[in-house]
This record gives sequence, C-alpha cells and structure tokens, in this order.
Amino acid sequence: MLEKYIQDHRQSFDKGPVPKGHEARFEQRLKQEKKAEPSITIPLRRIYQVAAAMLVILIAVQGGKYFFSAQGHAGLEPSEKVMAELSDMDMYYGQMVRQEISQLKKESWEQYDFITSLKDELNILETEYEALKESILQEGRNQYLIEAMIQNYQQRINILKTISKTIKQTKTDHESEIIQSS
Repeated sequence: MLEKYIQDHRQSFDKGPVPKGHEARFEQRLKQEKKAEPSITIPLRRIYQVAAAMLVILIAVQGGKYFFSAQGHAGLEPSEKVMAELSDMDMYYGQMVRQEISQLKKESWEQYDFITSLKDELNILETEYEALKESILQEGRNQYLIEAMIQNYQQRINILKTISKTIKQTKTDHESEIIQSS
C-alpha cells in the first residue's frame, strides 16, 4: 500500500533541492555506523594454535608418505625373480620379433626406401623398451611397467608385420605391372 502511494506520487518527492548539510549529515551517520561495528581481532594465541595444528598435519602427511613408501619398497620382489620374469618375457616376445625379422631378411627389406620410417619407429621402441627395463630393475616389479613392456613388444611385432605386408603387396603390384606390360 505504501509502495503504491510512493509510486503514484514519485514526482512530488523528486521536486525541490536537497537541504543544506544533507551530505555532511549522511557521511557522519556512515562514520558512526562504521565505528559501531565490532572489529574482528584474532588473538595471538589463536594464531599459534592454528599454526601448531597445521604443523602436526604436515608431519602426519609426511610420516604417512614415508611409511607407505617404505612398505612399498619392502614388498618388492628380489631382483632375481624380476630378472627371471624379464627373461621369460624377452624369450617369448623376443622370439616373435626375431621370427618376423628373419622372414623380412629373406625379402631383403633394407632396400625399400619407404620402410625407413618404420625402421626408425622400431629403433625408438627398442630404446623405450630398454628404459622400461631399467626402470623395473631399479624399482622392482611394477605391473604397469610390465604391461608397458609387453605393449612395446606388441607394437614392434605389429610394425614388422606391417612391413612384411607392405613388401608383399609391393612385390605383387610389381609383378602385376610386369605381366600387364608384357
């Protein structure tokens, strides 16, 4: 109801100058209200308590990290067992790689220029494999590293198979060109 009255008679309120000293009185009221507001002070004792609590939390976190890392290293398998696993993996997948390479040697695959990039990839994968192997020897048995090593071997085998298919396709295309030109 009051709102409606104000809206209807708005023009009558906006007429006339502002009384003298209005701004000064308004600023004085604002200053008084600010003084009346309680200031927030934190006792020094409270700051020390918060700092001590944070220090305790930090020590607990660092202690936990140390405890769990010590447990993780204590649970590592002996390097002989790790070496045996690596040897088995090398034997199985290495045999597959050697088999693919021996088939490619029959094809004299080094003569093909388009194979160069694939050979470079093979060299990169071999370097990565050695780095993974070194990590396992330093850190101990780690399932993620072993899986990465197996994937590395699989990628190398796939590249060698791709090279083999490409060479066979090239030979087939070349033979069909010879037959067509005859």
